Amino acid sequence: MSDLLDEFVAKYGEGFTDKLIEEVFDCLDDSSKSSRVSVIDKHELNILNHVYEGCVYVGNDEEEWSFQIESGNNNGTVILQWCREEESTPFEPPKPTRFRLVPRNDNLQADKPAMYDVYLGWKNEEWFQDLERSYNYDRHFSPTNKIETHYREKAAARGLKFTCEESE
Repeated sequence: MSDLLDEFVAKYGEGFTDKLIEEVFDCLDDSSKSSRVSVIDKHELNILNHVYEGCVYVGNDEEEWSFQIESGNNNGTVILQWCREEESTPFEPPKPTRFRLVPRNDNLQADKPAMYDVYLGWKNEEWFQDLERSYNYDRHFSPTNKIETHYREKAAARGLKFTCEESE
C-alpha cells in the first residue's frame, strides 16, 4: 500500500493528497458530501470500530483509486488499502473472537473430579449457555470495561472464568 500511496503523492502532490485524504475522512461519517469521494461499504467490526471501502476520482481523466480505511478506538484511523480500482481486494472482516466459560481452577478435573462433573452438567443448562452467548455478543458489539467487569463477576460467582476459544 505504501508504494501506491507514494506513487499517488508523486503524481498529484503532497498537498493535494493530504486535502483529498481529509475529504475522504469527512465523508466517512456522512457529515460531508464530495463529488470526488464515494463510500461504497461500511463494515462494523464492533460498535466503536468500522472499516470503510470506497473510491476517489482524481485528475482531469477522473482516474479511480480505491481505499479501505479503518476508523475507531482500536487503532485510531488507518489507511488499510490505497490502490488503483482494478488492484483492489475486498475487505475480509475478521471473525469475532469467541469466549467460553471454563473453571477458574485450571486443574479442577484432577483436584476435584466431582466438582468438574458439576461443571460439565452446567454446560448444558440454559443459564450457562445464556451467559456465554450474552458475553460474546456484548463484548463484540459494546466493548467496555463495564461489560467486562459485569460478566467476569457473574462468572466468578460460580467459580468460572472466560477464556478465548482458540486458546483451548
